[in-house]
Amino acid sequence: MPPRREIEPPVCARIFYLLLAALFVFLVATVAAFRYLDWWQALFVSAGTFLLLVSAGRWLVRHAVRMTITRFGEEATKGLIDVKSRVLRGATVDVHAVRPAHAGDRPELRWYEIEATIFPDPSQTEPMSHWDVDDLRLVPASAVLPAPFASREDEYEPHELVLVEDGKPVIPVDGKVTGPRRLRFVVGVPSAVRDLQFRYFFEQFGPFRLSANPALPPSRAAE
Repeated sequence: MPPRREIEPPVCARIFYLLLAALFVFLVATVAAFRYLDWWQALFVSAGTFLLLVSAGRWLVRHAVRMTITRFGEEATKGLIDVKSRVLRGATVDVHAVRPAHAGDRPELRWYEIEATIFPDPSQTEPMSHWDVDDLRLVPASAVLPAPFASREDEYEPHELVLVEDGKPVIPVDGKVTGPRRLRFVVGVPSAVRDLQFRYFFEQFGPFRLSANPALPPSRAAE
């Protein structure tokens, strides 16, 4: 049989259990104080215990409320990002050119000028039909999608990105486009990386191999 999954109690139930535990501690401390101390000392102990438990209880309630709001906000944000990224789920890519580019101010990276056309899957038109070129990133072809809100240190941001329309570069006004689009951009990657793929929020697609052919003319787009 599969292992039994423990269900975490709701926040309200946990607060209720903590309040019961606090009441039990207060009663035990008060009874012990009146039994083993003078009455005036017992009053101080009882009052001090009560104030301490009230202060701790207020902190626990505030902490529980903050955790609930944070969790709700993260789930809502994840849902919104998932809706936005779905437009490029199952997308395909034609890579037309990979050329060496000048390093600019980041000589520790290997720079390339890449021209590629991204083809969204026609079936992924709901609830959004447009996608944002400014949110495209490149990652190693072996990269695994990180958990939501986790660090994404393996991403490489495209620079000098333009749309290619009728063979001419066009600067995207707001980055939002629909349907297949041909892009040209410059990206810097570590020298050990030889294979890349595209990442768009929670989607990854279009793996391709970088060319290091020295016969290709270098571009000055990264300068």
